[in-house]
Amino acid sequence: MPEMDGLKMLSQVKDISPDTVRIILSATRDIEQAIEAINMGEVFRFIAKPFQPDQFRKIIQDAVDFYRMKTEHDTLVRKIIKSNEELRSLTDALRVSQEKLGLITENAHDAMIMIDDDDTIVYWNSAATGTFGYSGKEVRGRKLHELITPADHGDKHVGALKTFRQTGTGDVLGRIREVTGRRKSGEEVPLELSISPVKTQGRWFAVGIARDISERVEARNAKERFQTMQRDLEAKIEKDLLQMEPPHDLTGAEIASLTIPSGHLDGDFIDFIRYDETHFDLLVGDVMGKGVQSALVGAGIKTFFLKATSVLGKCANSGFWAPENIDKVVAAVHDQCIDRLLDIELFSTLCFARFDLGKRTLDFVDCGHVKTIHYRQSEDRCMFLEGENLPLGMVRKADYSHEHVELQSGDVLLFYSDGLTETASCADELFGQDRLVDLVCTHHGLSPKELITTIETTIRDFSCKGGFDDDFSCVAMRFDFD
Repeated sequence: MPEMDGLKMLSQVKDISPDTVRIILSATRDIEQAIEAINMGEVFRFIAKPFQPDQFRKIIQDAVDFYRMKTEHDTLVRKIIKSNEELRSLTDALRVSQEKLGLITENAHDAMIMIDDDDTIVYWNSAATGTFGYSGKEVRGRKLHELITPADHGDKHVGALKTFRQTGTGDVLGRIREVTGRRKSGEEVPLELSISPVKTQGRWFAVGIARDISERVEARNAKERFQTMQRDLEAKIEKDLLQMEPPHDLTGAEIASLTIPSGHLDGDFIDFIRYDETHFDLLVGDVMGKGVQSALVGAGIKTFFLKATSVLGKCANSGFWAPENIDKVVAAVHDQCIDRLLDIELFSTLCFARFDLGKRTLDFVDCGHVKTIHYRQSEDRCMFLEGENLPLGMVRKADYSHEHVELQSGDVLLFYSDGLTETASCADELFGQDRLVDLVCTHHGLSPKELITTIETTIRDFSCKGGFDDDFSCVAMRFDFD
């Protein structure tokens, strides 16, 4: 081409239109040039001539699907950012309400009401008139409970003074409660009401202090709305970005997974990449820290893995299933995100596993994640699967190596997060890996779904709270090659 070659053109296309899905169709046999083209242009596929039309049509469809997936992901991220802005606005409104409440409290004059031992109003100050809208003349001789909603009052005050005179105790007198008052206009107003006994001129009366707490209630409601919106947002992030359902149409493997959010985002993520009925990848990980930032980092890492498997898989052709290829996948993800992770000072433990059910093999790259439990049917015992790689995002330069495992019928695998083993009892004792291993060994004959249910029930019973302070995430697999 005039003025530039293909590599330079790809680089400029990437700068001008970064969302364009780029594909290379070339007759070159120069591997280094092909790799350079992929690195410079971040291409989706590299297709070597000659090519098969059916294969080419499939690649184009894959590119369309990838673009749609990326567009949906970007749209969801924008929605999350917008929701965060709304949360910040609600937080500001909550702060203003609290400041206004403090100002009102400092300058307010509380309503004072005096009743006799028959709940009849005998005194009513001007502040009570301002609160309820009735003048002292209008309410004198009326019952106090007529101005308090029945659900809050009923006949609780009737006879309370008589009981107090006789026993010196009472379940109403001397307590502060929140009640709902009825104004003359029919409007309801939230009140803080306290009633105390007082004796004057030889008679017992009860003095009620009623304070309008509308601002306090509104501030509390705003806080509850904020917390509800935050929980809904976090639940949506968990569902749409971090967790995926396992494939159910595999030959020789049954899989079940379970994620129970702790109530706040903890950075756990799971993804499955299915290629056909005998080949699939599993990605499990945990981003350091909590909150939206950790969740978005987890979602980003998942996207990088999906892209790396797509690009490297098509470039490798028949060598895609070579065990050492998963090292290259993790290395490619590392190169894509290391600068960003170092900038924001976050890292992620993870385990990337590739299954070939036809060959009955598992190859995995472990990056500082919790140890996978492997029950071996032939030996009737459990062992840990682990690697020696550092977590993703710890160092700028890193080499990754994989581990190889032969699988047999009856074998069981459990991938999980530290939310299981770090659940504490009432005595502050952690559940630990040993108890988890014992559960897998004891119940290895259960289906994956039943095994996960048993693990969840056991850990809940062990927990002092009956729940989890960290996300509960696990994937169970059982193999049957017969």
